[in-house]
Amino acid sequence: MTFVNEVFTEGKHTVVDKYVPKIFSKPREEERTYDLTQYMNKKQAFWSYEISIFKNYQPDNDELIDECFEYDFQTSKINRIVRDPQELMEVKEILREYYPYIFASYKFYASTLIGASIPLHIIECVFLILSVRLQPGDIDLNFISTSNVKDIQYPNVYEKALVRYQFMEVLVRIALDKYTRTGICKSMKLSVLKLFEDDLVKARLQEIDRAQDWRDMRLWNEQSDMLIKDRLPMLKLLFKFTSKLNPKQKFYKHTWIQFKDFRDLMLRCDLYCDIFVERDAYLAYLLSMQTQVDELFSLRHFQMEFYEFIEALCRCAEKLSLIRTKDILSIDDRRQEPLHKKIDAFLLLIYLRAGDAIKQQLKEAEDFTDFDKCMTRKQKTLQQQIEEMGSEEEEKPYNPAIEASALEEQLKQVPVQTIQTGSKLKKALSFFSVIKQMQQQKQLKSNFLLTNVVQYFKQKEEEMLQNEMEQG
Repeated sequence: MTFVNEVFTEGKHTVVDKYVPKIFSKPREEERTYDLTQYMNKKQAFWSYEISIFKNYQPDNDELIDECFEYDFQTSKINRIVRDPQELMEVKEILREYYPYIFASYKFYASTLIGASIPLHIIECVFLILSVRLQPGDIDLNFISTSNVKDIQYPNVYEKALVRYQFMEVLVRIALDKYTRTGICKSMKLSVLKLFEDDLVKARLQEIDRAQDWRDMRLWNEQSDMLIKDRLPMLKLLFKFTSKLNPKQKFYKHTWIQFKDFRDLMLRCDLYCDIFVERDAYLAYLLSMQTQVDELFSLRHFQMEFYEFIEALCRCAEKLSLIRTKDILSIDDRRQEPLHKKIDAFLLLIYLRAGDAIKQQLKEAEDFTDFDKCMTRKQKTLQQQIEEMGSEEEEKPYNPAIEASALEEQLKQVPVQTIQTGSKLKKALSFFSVIKQMQQQKQLKSNFLLTNVVQYFKQKEEEMLQNEMEQG
């Protein structure tokens, strides 16, 4: 049986004699990918205190202030001034109502004693705060009776000065002398009320901003948080450098800053001027310290840690109001700018003036790559960062020293109007006249104090609303 279409061949040959492939394979390159979720509004997370750099700071909430009040009241000798238990409880509740104002103003009046190891009031502070008609000798007697503690030897209580609980106690003693012993009021409850309301002591205390109000209004926000996180390498080395400016007792294992260190940092950077003096630095130092219930035995309230150091620098930046700009702005215009812009300029000026000293002191133990990198990066907006993503062009190095002249120009002395005094002024002025002139001079120098920043911006907002209503 044969097959159809059957072919028989002889010989062995190939169809193609020579075949040289001219196609070569090349591995596929992996495509570059970019994560843009952080810039997309759909998945953007809301900023909050809990995820910020400020999360380790204990805020001054109502519970903490009330705990301080209970501690101060139990420590004071008010129970010896008010003998009746029922009346003592009434006085206590009245003082509890006024205590937040006493608490807020305490550090401001303590800042008059610059350089003290702990916050202390001197007798002049009582004259400053009290607008009551009481003989100076009576105030002296109450001051001595309050500051003279013989029952318990508190390590943080000194003669001729008042600590926090004594500041509240001396007000009760003055109310006793002026109203109860003179028969004007029949009870201590009415005497304390009359002292705070009729003698305007409460109004004087309310002139001082609460430290927490400034944090909530100006510092604790997303812009300041992002800026400080970006400057962390510089801030950490600056903190370590500042802590070594003055010797400390060797038994302290953790790193902390005393006011002498903070003051010397401001001196090294040559930041003092007419609108920023040493008392402003001391006040920024005190206001930035976290509240401690026990200020009698513990020393924590004058040992500044890292996050308190950051806030103190931010408060100094608020007071100086330096801005990184080529435009010529007045001091009032610069004060209206957001706080993160002031912090940016303030830290840059410290870097330019103290950067070499920091490197010299810490050169054996630290790597300064990130220290310089975070301060020499050119500032870009979010839109610029998105547009430049994926670009292979190398960024040209930026020298921030070119901004030094503009910042130094802003630090120039602000002219201050002098107080005009009459030709018939007596040579021997009374103590109250001297205090009054000091207050007037302070108001002329600056109406933008560290203790009224919140009131300053609230007043500006009210003025803007009023202008809009008038124009509308």
